[in-house]
Amino acid sequence: MAAPVAVHRSRPGPARSACAMLLLSSGSWADPVGKSGLAHLYEHGFFAGAGPYPTAQSVAAAASALGHDFNAHTAAEYSAFQLNGPDETLPRALDLLLTCYTAPRWDPAELAAQSTAIGNELRMFADDRQRRLRHLVTAALHGPGPFARPPLGAADEIARLTTADVAAFARDRAGADRLTLLIDAPGHHPGLDEVIARHLGDAAGAGRPVPGTAPDGYGPLVHTALELPGRTALVALAVPGVSYLLSTREMYAVRLFHAALGAMPGNRISTRLRGELGLAYQARTVLEPHASTGALIAVLGCAPERVTEAVDALHALLEEALAKPMTDGELERAAAMNRGVHVRDRETAHGRCAVIGQEVLRRGAAQEEGELFALWGDIGPEEVLRTVRRTLMPEAARCVVVGPVGCADGLHGSAALPGSWRTAG
Repeated sequence: MAAPVAVHRSRPGPARSACAMLLLSSGSWADPVGKSGLAHLYEHGFFAGAGPYPTAQSVAAAASALGHDFNAHTAAEYSAFQLNGPDETLPRALDLLLTCYTAPRWDPAELAAQSTAIGNELRMFADDRQRRLRHLVTAALHGPGPFARPPLGAADEIARLTTADVAAFARDRAGADRLTLLIDAPGHHPGLDEVIARHLGDAAGAGRPVPGTAPDGYGPLVHTALELPGRTALVALAVPGVSYLLSTREMYAVRLFHAALGAMPGNRISTRLRGELGLAYQARTVLEPHASTGALIAVLGCAPERVTEAVDALHALLEEALAKPMTDGELERAAAMNRGVHVRDRETAHGRCAVIGQEVLRRGAAQEEGELFALWGDIGPEEVLRTVRRTLMPEAARCVVVGPVGCADGLHGSAALPGSWRTAG
């Protein structure tokens, strides 16, 4: 391998567990047209036979014999593969992980079994209204093209994928230049260097992975209604502007705003929509940043006949939050909540690998943890307001409603929701 592989290690001190993770800067957005789900099939096939392990069952047996579990995940911009278990068997677990990367078998029978498993996975989620809502939000943000496809893929296209397709993905979209190897272990294992060298040769280093496929910008301003029977309507209001084009400090300011608006206990959205208006049992915000596109998304469920009232309330809350700084008390609680998330995310070997992997993927290098933690107390309410006013684009917000026929009709022509509406199939 001639291209560099970014290798990052962390040592948390006294502990007995360890994690080895491969983070690949290719996800579902790298799927070729007509082959939606190829990255997902590559993920499933990763642990389905490699080197001396001919089948998925033999890989699983080898991992469990070491006391390690394994897992993998496909997102829009990246894929992750990891083993987690006792520190004393980490060198052999790392050898197994890298064997799966460098010596895949791509056995047709094994891949067919994985394709069937994915079909069952998609079937299990097909009636999940929350997932459908989030997929429609992605489509509303990015338009009808390839970036609107769900990360797990399309069942009909997955069924047509071949061994050659998976091998081509491995060759063209999963090369060493897209790879970050992360190791978290309490002690020093001299044997790890030998394992890395044997599998990666002189490719191992501290480079930045090549960025994955990503959109250049947002799609057209279109709102979406999916008509499904039920006693509840699900509503999402996606406000563009949150992306990793922002600096770390700017992203932290946005996260403080997000916490106060809709993420921490006692947040403004929950207080207004649940406590004061009685519109929703649950109402919250989520942040979904991407490389250059992303959004702050408000999500709630309400009675179908109250959809218009709920969306109007969300708009009013957003307008209020962008009109003046949050209170000192809100900022103090938002900072405390984010410190708590910061600590919990780094509590396990797997969590630390995931956090550092994202920093390398997004920023090019791991950031000093103490400095990041201190940053939560270094941003004032005026700076938060300046940042979100500069960043968020409420005038381009996309609304998605999943619910009974006609429950979104009252939103058509709303001055707060410029743009057209479409009905999803």
